[in-house]
Amino acid sequence: NATIKGKVKGDIAILEALHLMESSIIDGNIVAKTIVVDEGARYNGNCKVGDTKEALKSDKA
Repeated sequence: NATIKGKVKGDIAILEALHLMESSIIDGNIVAKTIVVDEGARYNGNCKVGDTKEALKSDKA
């Protein structure tokens, strides 16, 4: 699990839950089993939610 409330530049891969708080700014792709996005949170990139193990395997191929 991870909670982000700041700025991240780069891809994020979380096996379980990701929480983007209102002050978070993400510049990169996201892979997570579940995601909570607070109002005001921002991200620029692709987002895959669900079976993270399969998503991570396909990203490495």
